[in-house]
Amino acid sequence: TLAVLAVGYADGLPRSFSCGKASVLINGRRAPILGRICMDQTLVDVTGIPGVEAGGHAVLIGSWGEETVTACDWAEAAGTITNEILSRLGGRLERMYRKENEGLTFSQK
Repeated sequence: TLAVLAVGYADGLPRSFSCGKASVLINGRRAPILGRICMDQTLVDVTGIPGVEAGGHAVLIGSWGEETVTACDWAEAAGTITNEILSRLGGRLERMYRKENEGLTFSQK
């Protein structure tokens, strides 16, 4: 089963993540990237991930449940450093920040 994410290399995802070299988190599970990352879209494999719906969320860098994807993971997959990964992420991406100890969550778009 495939899901289409409205994010691509124009948003800072390295094209080198294409064809399963990286993954995102959907509903607390890893969803590997399939095929080539496009300018504005990325396909991920959501086979076996329950509750996937149109309009749902994906975590590119961060945690969801027991799973975590870090900037270090992405840098290693892209053969670069974390600063390059983080500085590439564009303004079109919604950013959500959470401070777990204080229960504070806010969103920035």
